[in-house]
Amino acid sequence: MPKLTAKNYYSHETDWEYMSFSLYKDFKNCEAAALAKLKEDWQPTSSPTALLVGNYIHSYFESPEAHQAWLDRSENGTKTNRELMMTKPTKTNPNGHLRAEFKLADKMIKTLEDDKWFNFVYTPGEKEVIVTGEIGGHEWKGKVDSLVLDKGYFCDLKTVDDIHKKHWNDENKLYTNFIEDRGYVMQAAIYQELIKQTFGRQCQPYLFAVSKQTPPDKGA
Repeated sequence: MPKLTAKNYYSHETDWEYMSFSLYKDFKNCEAAALAKLKEDWQPTSSPTALLVGNYIHSYFESPEAHQAWLDRSENGTKTNRELMMTKPTKTNPNGHLRAEFKLADKMIKTLEDDKWFNFVYTPGEKEVIVTGEIGGHEWKGKVDSLVLDKGYFCDLKTVDDIHKKHWNDENKLYTNFIEDRGYVMQAAIYQELIKQTFGRQCQPYLFAVSKQTPPDKGA
């Protein structure tokens, strides 16, 4: 069993050894697609910009050093994340300019920075804490956005298109919120159990959300 680190946490090697919330969701949605993704035979079509925006915001609140390292990192071996955030160079602007999605991301960051409750609850915690444990006879892994172990709670930070938008649940035939629609209650329960197994402490989950609207909305 490979030891989990910040460098290998998201690797396919450790995905073979550890179940995670995202992998669990993949298998729940479609086992064949999840296995093909795990074998690297197929990758779903998704917006890389949405992932970049999420990582940009998360690394900012992790630490200045982590944010700088993320900006300088090259995910695909060619352009750095900082370069991917910029528009294509032009004659009048040879360096390009910050893309609209990241101008909005800066506003989302400012919205959270200006919130006293966020600063009081989320900011003091240890960031990106890796936790592991056994659930259902299989090894699981998780990465906690902000863990305040001495006070017995942990936080998860989500970016969402609209905090108050309703989502149709076909199984229960009713509208629900994005938290239930995306399985974040289950994720919180999994992380709570992994924290307990890793540190021997029962912790209360908090979820913070910031929207991709203009101006950004926020909620806890």
